[in-house]
Amino acid sequence: MVWKATAEPANTDDPAKMFRFTGHKATVQMEAQFEVPSIGFSFKTDPLENSQCKFALMGEEVNGKYYGK
Repeated sequence: MVWKATAEPANTDDPAKMFRFTGHKATVQMEAQFEVPSIGFSFKTDPLENSQCKFALMGEEVNGKYYGK
């Protein structure tokens, strides 16, 4: 999995829900291979270069009792 932050900020602060996120929009690509020998199942995704994402964020989240810190 390859994550890359963009220069576009993605920040939100909602005191009523005690939730804050500070970060950037991002792109992400993933390639994976899975095998479950006990049931004879295996799966491989498309190559990394063919991977696409619709939405990704990179940053820091604060919520609940940690919101005020």
